[in-house]
Amino acid sequence: MQASEQSQEPGEVRPPAERRRRLRRLAIYVAVALLIGSAGVAPFYFSRYERSPDTGEVNRLIVTHDLVMHLPQAQDFDRVLRSGVIYPRWLPNINHGYGVVTMVFYPPGQFYLMALFNAIFNDWVNGLFALSALGLAASGLAFYLYARLFVGRVGSGAASILYMLLPFHTLNLYWQGAIPQFLGYAFMPLVMYFAYKSGREGKPRHMAALGLIYGLYLLTHLPVAYLFTYLLALYLLVWAAAERDWKVGLRISTGMTLGLLLSAIYWLPAALETKYIYEWSTEALPYKNTLIKVATPDGPFMVLIFLIFGLQVLTLAVVLLILGPSAFKARPTREGLDLTDPDAARQVRIWVLMAVLTTFFNTWPAWFILRLIPRLHVATPAWRWLAIAGFFTCLLIAVAIERLRAKADRPSAAIPLYRAAVVAVFILTFFFTVRYVIIGALSNPTYKPPAVYVDSGFTPKGATPPDQLPDVPLVRLVPESAKGEVIRWDPQHREVRVSSQGPGFMRLKTYNYPGWAAKIDGKPAEIKTDLHGSQAIEFPPGEHKVELTFGNTLPRTLGTIISGIALLAIFGLTVAGRFGDRLPFAPRGQGAGRAVESPRPAPVTLRPKLWSRPSLLFAAAGVTVAIVAALFFLPRPPADTTGGSPRAQQEKDGPRISLRGVDPGTPVAVASDERSFDELIAALSSQDRARLQTLIESGRAFNVSNNVRVNILGGSGSKVKVLLLEGERADTEAWVLDRWIQNQ
Repeated sequence: MQASEQSQEPGEVRPPAERRRRLRRLAIYVAVALLIGSAGVAPFYFSRYERSPDTGEVNRLIVTHDLVMHLPQAQDFDRVLRSGVIYPRWLPNINHGYGVVTMVFYPPGQFYLMALFNAIFNDWVNGLFALSALGLAASGLAFYLYARLFVGRVGSGAASILYMLLPFHTLNLYWQGAIPQFLGYAFMPLVMYFAYKSGREGKPRHMAALGLIYGLYLLTHLPVAYLFTYLLALYLLVWAAAERDWKVGLRISTGMTLGLLLSAIYWLPAALETKYIYEWSTEALPYKNTLIKVATPDGPFMVLIFLIFGLQVLTLAVVLLILGPSAFKARPTREGLDLTDPDAARQVRIWVLMAVLTTFFNTWPAWFILRLIPRLHVATPAWRWLAIAGFFTCLLIAVAIERLRAKADRPSAAIPLYRAAVVAVFILTFFFTVRYVIIGALSNPTYKPPAVYVDSGFTPKGATPPDQLPDVPLVRLVPESAKGEVIRWDPQHREVRVSSQGPGFMRLKTYNYPGWAAKIDGKPAEIKTDLHGSQAIEFPPGEHKVELTFGNTLPRTLGTIISGIALLAIFGLTVAGRFGDRLPFAPRGQGAGRAVESPRPAPVTLRPKLWSRPSLLFAAAGVTVAIVAALFFLPRPPADTTGGSPRAQQEKDGPRISLRGVDPGTPVAVASDERSFDELIAALSSQDRARLQTLIESGRAFNVSNNVRVNILGGSGSKVKVLLLEGERADTEAWVLDRWIQNQ
């Protein structure tokens, strides 16, 4: 393998010519990464341009699983942020204005980035394009930075491009619309880079950087970061055991601890307040049911997942075949000089272990191991392991490329076959990404933003689902003689002036959730919960000012304090090395002054001796050619119109009072209570209009529009008790015949 440059020694000044050469090379790397990043995401953002004939709005995005959720939430997050709230936890305009507490349970990183890029471009789609392009470019540059610690430029560069264009990587954008998972590919290499630097050199600034990057990863995309946490723990244990040096693990765990503490502002309240909310994903997607099984995949998206998994297995098999036993055992060259760096070879062996494990963890037999991981449901679905498996497999691809470029001890006919196999992996991967992921996604429908975004996830436990909530004013007062005026209705602060001759209560169009606090004339007041789960506040006679504010609970306050302390610790470790501080568990050879820069590890130089059994070679080559040929003739996956996940599927419209043969909007008489029901049905059956009018004038019956939405509350026999969700009588109970109720 080609030699790698050594790191600059402390105090060494590079010649101007060398600095210029390095800057030019860096500029080229960045330009290539930006070019690939922009080209890789451009079809998603610029292949559509549909103008709505009704509103004139231009729709430019493709229907995906999660973007239909992320974009409305980001827009509401941006509104709250602009109102002056530094860390928005309440999204007020979601669910017809009842709000949702999503941001207590969802990492905020992507929403800050989306708001920032929207502010720069003054356009959500263009901002998302720039963010996605930069994220894809950053993933390639970060991968190259880490791979170059051990591997030459050619292998690192080629594997970086492969990492950027992996099918599962691009699938995160084109089919899932999972922006945070897509951005997470830039974090994994950086976490591993600083984990290695911390374990090998033990410098405070490396541990600080590990804590910062790892903490930001947790704050951007928890599911894969949570899985990656266990891989990182396994990494430090295996490495420390191989080194027989517990300080390696201690240094890495110090950085991980800083990262966990830095992200406590998010995960601490999310963990402690889960008991208050309804969380749909655990019910809809149990982790065990998402493991890959030997069965016919359900739907075009799962066909893609199965094929991507098969491609991952094939790539890993090719790499392991090329590396052979030399990936596990370093051997000297025939000149008697051991050119293999033991530390680098040890890292490669760990990569092999990680790649094999994470590939296996996608399959159903892995459940016997995975079920031991606590709170595994936060990482649903199980095939998110493909992100981590692809990362470690690309590292092994880089090693395999450099090994095949090295001069063999003895000429071997197998080397050209292995080189052809690597080329086939690249061709197959790029073909699959373009044909099935990108072009396949372009056949999906155009995303059209809903007038009102409804999300039943993270709503208060026991509350009425948002699609069944009545459309009512912001404030309703009881008794009706009371008067009220909304003075202020900010995202996380409301003020209402009420006036009543007697005691009463107000019902606010806002879900009640811990963190909301009320005051009446400056004095604390209790917030009660009505039958829908929304807020209700009692007030005494007279004129009063009622204020409501959404603030911190104890877990949120503790999380904020812990994150602040961790940030100070990271800053302290960053500057500690500059003042000559040395940690007690730093590697040997570092004095009390500035730590001595350890030389950059030599690239992995694995013995080029290859497998010699021709049957294995030709079998592997035949399988590769067969799979490539089969994929070229496979039909394009059909359009995924359902979105493939419960979030993207359109919920049923629900039950309605719908009389056959009667036009929508036509008045329909319903009973106001159970005792009036029989009289109403008798009047309707006998067509006694006078009796019907008497019931309506007395208030024992009233008219509603035909086809009005309702929520079924109960009933007996042919009588059904419903709650009206639309019209002037919204939020009113009524009794109707069971055959009047139709599910739309």
